[in-house]
Amino acid sequence: MEKYVIIRGKAFESMDKFQKRINEQASKGYKAVNIAGNMGTIVLMEKISH
Repeated sequence: MEKYVIIRGKAFESMDKFQKRINEQASKGYKAVNIAGNMGTIVLMEKISH
């Protein structure tokens, strides 16, 4: 399993669908580390180790 995952918002994707993709990764054990918004929304997610 990957330690980091990058999720990019698609050009015409609604915010609800984008948030759903982020929540799906969160349910797999990832947490949001960084959010950028200059050229679109990009979220870096890191695997939480237990």
